Amino acid sequence: MCLWRDLLTERSAPGVLLLSACYILSEIRALDASEVLPRLIGRPIGRSGVTVNNVALATVDTFGLEEAARTNPAMADRLQRQLKRYMIPRFCQPDDVAGLATFLASPLASWISGQTYPVNGGYSVSM
Repeated sequence: MCLWRDLLTERSAPGVLLLSACYILSEIRALDASEVLPRLIGRPIGRSGVTVNNVALATVDTFGLEEAARTNPAMADRLQRQLKRYMIPRFCQPDDVAGLATFLASPLASWISGQTYPVNGGYSVSM
């Protein structure tokens, strides 16, 4: 378990990267929480040069989600309805997140903190 004091004393760590897996619901509160968290965490440790950012993910096909839907009709129906809301009509793959996560964890992002970046195929702007 990483403690805040460890982050403050570790000079090699460029920052904290949060990955929030917000299931796409009609409830805005889940999204609000993922946006507030990096700001709340970032303020106290930001004075020490530690950055805190959040990547808010939509449904990521990491464990064969589409394959599992083939055997579960209810799940398949829910996923199809969800896909219709994405601007890019497919589920997120791990590589879709890798570039942004690598950048935010690098020294190139040393002046970026307290932000939430949605990686959701355009879902948040198509609601």
